[in-house]
Amino acid sequence: MFIVYKGKQMTYDVSLADQTHPYFFANNIVVHNSHSSAYAYLAFICMFLKTYYKKEFMSKLLTYTDNTVDKKYGINDFINYVEETKRMGIKLLPPDINKSDKEFTIEGEDIRSGFIFLKGVANRSILNIIKNRPFRSIKDFLTRTDGRAINRTVFHALTNSGAFDCFLEEGTGIQERYTFIQEYNKFRKNKEIVTKELLEKVLIKESEVCGGEIFNSQFSAYDIKTINKKYAIDEQIMEFITLERIAENSTIRVMGRVEKLFEKNVGFIDLRNGNDKKSCILWKTDLEYLKSHKEIKNLLTVGNIITCKVRRLKDYNNKKSFNILPDSIESLSMPQASRNRLKEID
Repeated sequence: MFIVYKGKQMTYDVSLADQTHPYFFANNIVVHNSHSSAYAYLAFICMFLKTYYKKEFMSKLLTYTDNTVDKKYGINDFINYVEETKRMGIKLLPPDINKSDKEFTIEGEDIRSGFIFLKGVANRSILNIIKNRPFRSIKDFLTRTDGRAINRTVFHALTNSGAFDCFLEEGTGIQERYTFIQEYNKFRKNKEIVTKELLEKVLIKESEVCGGEIFNSQFSAYDIKTINKKYAIDEQIMEFITLERIAENSTIRVMGRVEKLFEKNVGFIDLRNGNDKKSCILWKTDLEYLKSHKEIKNLLTVGNIITCKVRRLKDYNNKKSFNILPDSIESLSMPQASRNRLKEID
């Protein structure tokens, strides 16, 4: 489904006396032909199912793919499959406390997210939810579920994922999720004080429990076409993924959220847009510029949305590297009119 070109490799046929067991030699390994044939057959079946049974195939693929980042390659296959589902024109519905099952399921023309992919929600908790539903309210949910299965961690994960959004009053946004935590603390007689948070913080919490920005995103609130009117054509904001395709020493303007800033002899800044993240270098001269321009340095606060020019550097250890041009950094505050748009309540 995701094929990465790795170059050319010579392969050799090995002649054996017993022709009923042909082998071939690839990547310094002797492989039985029946093994490769089995993989070819499996690939054909997968392509057939993905083409003619799209929702069924993708729902099972999402169910049985771990929502974790590969430590060696830094890739989350689950998020890649989420993006592929959207690319195929299939809408991925958020978790719903009364509609979701453990697995991803087909709901009309869409796929309903299961609880299985949420970080912090164990199998025991899922089974307890399914056994006792439907629920009419948060109080009803807390009354009829097992407090040992639905502990504080599980309840916060369900809240942050949007699983309780069906209980939000019509016309209210996802910022009101904090009221669910208040009800939980009151029910469990906890003394924790919870207050309303900025939308940006709510979205970050959702991203953390879901493994990425799957259902709501800060960036969906921005009208890039309108923002680009202030820039010359050759300096307009381009899609974040374009960084993967530009040539060495080329420069483009992108938009991203500051996730981390490290400063020493050289600096590094992590920029994220949706589920794509890039770590960019700040040279010593860049750090000196920021030190003398505190108003720009302040824009690099973690969580801020900025637009800036990024230059593609020479690859290092077969990895792409980038440099942010500090004099191009500008802040982008979320449009007020768009703040209430970021919600999905069925």
